[in-house]
Amino acid sequence: MLTKSASGQIVRALVHHRPLGAALCFSAELRDRLRGTVPADLFHQG
Repeated sequence: MLTKSASGQIVRALVHHRPLGAALCFSAELRDRLRGTVPADLFHQG
């Protein structure tokens, strides 16, 4: 789930998935695809 501010900026990203390995992989993929839009340090760095 992505939450946007009134100006349209993404201010929060939530992912509720299991198993953990799949959730971490998903987080890394989001980090790569949203590069330049969402700060990379908000995502799993492993």
